[in-house]
Amino acid sequence: MATSGLKGMNTEQGRTLAKACQNDAETINSITSKLTSQIQGTEWHGTDADSFRSAWETEYSKDLKTVATALEGIYSHLMAEAAQQDQASGN
Repeated sequence: MATSGLKGMNTEQGRTLAKACQNDAETINSITSKLTSQIQGTEWHGTDADSFRSAWETEYSKDLKTVATALEGIYSHLMAEAAQQDQASGN
């Protein structure tokens, strides 16, 4: 990636990226809730249904939550970096 001689972060771009991560985390959480409701509302009985619902609760939805939590962490990290850069640059 080419640089323009800038040392540190372009804080505007850093905050834009952070907000994108935050928005995507919210989207993933929303999708997870929607799917959970749909799974609970689907008429499906038997061992396959029980197995799938169990996997959703113990694996799949938790995996999605892990991704959302990671994106929230990235948001916080980038926002802190941008604030530090502003402070260092006297902005």
